[in-house]
Amino acid sequence: MQAKGAQGLIVDGCIRDLPKPGNWEG
Repeated sequence: MQAKGAQGLIVDGCIRDLPKPGNWEG
């Protein structure tokens, strides 16, 4: 997944407060 520069990104069902490309956690 790639960050779109938006807050509250949902990656693989994980909600992120801030986009962190290459550092997804969940």
